[in-house]
Amino acid sequence: MAIPLFQNLCRGVSRRWPGQVVYLLTCCQDRIVKNFEQITLNKEDYDKICEIGKNNRVRYNIPITYSPKWSINLFDEDVETEARADYHVKLE
Repeated sequence: MAIPLFQNLCRGVSRRWPGQVVYLLTCCQDRIVKNFEQITLNKEDYDKICEIGKNNRVRYNIPITYSPKWSINLFDEDVETEARADYHVKLE
């Protein structure tokens, strides 16, 4: 499958993140194109989406929970207190 949109995406990813792969979950050209369509949200819907997870946030990507474990504290989560290295990510 060689559609221009997909080719451009692959080129952009390979330049920005060498060694990374674009992995498609579909091989149907119509679905790939549809996934890149943009939608317009009204303010109410946008605000609802922005509120998701604010009061009951769950983080799944914590390096100290990996196997093998990466002993680094990135987010100051309770599970990271035993980490030997600190590098804090500031989220705004």
